[in-house]
This record gives sequence, structure tokens and C-alpha cells, in this order.
Amino acid sequence: MQSASILEQYDIALENKNQTQSSYLIFLAMMSLNIMLCTGVLSMIVKVGFLYTMAGTLVVPLWFTLNDIIAEVYGYKVAKKIIWFGFACQAIFGIASNLLIQLPEPGFAHNQHAYQTVLQPILHICASGFFAFIAGGFINIYLISKWKILLRGRYFWLRSLGASTISEFIFTVLAVLLIQLGKLPLSGILTIIITSYSLKVIYSIFLAYPANLLALIIKKADEVDVYDYNTNFNPFKFTD
Repeated sequence: MQSASILEQYDIALENKNQTQSSYLIFLAMMSLNIMLCTGVLSMIVKVGFLYTMAGTLVVPLWFTLNDIIAEVYGYKVAKKIIWFGFACQAIFGIASNLLIQLPEPGFAHNQHAYQTVLQPILHICASGFFAFIAGGFINIYLISKWKILLRGRYFWLRSLGASTISEFIFTVLAVLLIQLGKLPLSGILTIIITSYSLKVIYSIFLAYPANLLALIIKKADEVDVYDYNTNFNPFKFTD
């Protein structure tokens, strides 16, 4: 018990020392936000071989992998903040876009109606994606953090693969249903769910080893490796 307490204090010290200084963390957070914004805009249906899916499917798996790395290295609390801040930024982007496209256009501007087509639905997509990102995102980092303690920090590639495939299923079902319900027939929605999830699983398999390597590099560079022993995993608790 005493050795566990010392280890917890050491983890807290490393967390406090490194999480605000890391260029890696800043980059990972910015990439996470970038992907969230992409998924808000790229909601159109595209063909992948003989099947079709939402374009955002092709970038969303990277969001889960990035959050895996953040939770693995910097801990659940940091990953939680990045998810919430990312969604807040996505909402601000959606509100700003919807307000600005309402401004009158000069007579010499051409083809600006395309902005209406692309950006008009973004608030609906953002609101629908809220439930998908929150449910899928927090289940993902919760599993990574809990399994890290259970397996004593080993097998991150396997934990990342397992957490991503579970959380991506929840994310895919919620996102496709909420965004496409009423726009497509149920059979079309089911096809998109199956195609999207299959692609995400394939992505997760290919990303597992690079994610494991990157996590090891960042841990060594930042000298931080947080274990969430006494962490409150309530995603709606904003104070430590």
C-alpha cells in the first residue's frame, strides 16, 4: 500500500510538471480538434468501392487513436478536457459559420451558394455529433485508463485496439442515426453504419502499432506516464 501511494504521488508530480510544457500534447490536442471540425463539414455521402459511407468516416478513427495516446500518456483528466474543449470549439465554428453565411453577397461574387450548401447543416451535425462524441469519446478514454491499471501499463496497442473498436461502434451508430435519420431510408442508414464501422475497425488495426510507438516516444521525451489510480471518471465533473 505504501509503495502504491508513493507511485501515485510520483505520477501526480510528473503530471503537474509536464502536461503544461509538452509540445507533443499541444500538437495532439490541435490534431484532435482538427478532426472534429473535419467531421462536422465532411458529412456528405461518398462511395468506397461498391459501398457508400459518410466522408467523415475516413478521418474519425484517427481521433480515437489520438485520444488513446493522450489518455495513455497524460491521463484521463487531460484527455477529458481535450474532448470537452474540442466540442466547444466545434460548436463555436458551427455558430459562426451559420451566422456569417447569412450576410448579403455582393453582385460580383459567384458560386457562393456552395457555402450555404456545405455550412448550413453544420449546427444540426454538431448537435447530433455531441452525443456521439461524448458517448464514444469518454468510453474510449475510460477503457484505456482502466485497462492500463489492470494490465500495469502493458499492451497499449491491444488496449487501444479494444477500446477503439468498442467506442467506435457506439459512436458510429449514434452519429449516423442522428445525422441521417429522416434524410435516408433505414436500409441506407444501416448500410452506412456497417460500412463505416468496418472501415473504422480496419483503421484501428493499422493504427494500433504506430500509436503504441508514438506513445512510447512521447513518454520518454516528456518523462510522463500517468496512471489514474484515484481519478473520478465522471465526464461531467469539471473540477479535479
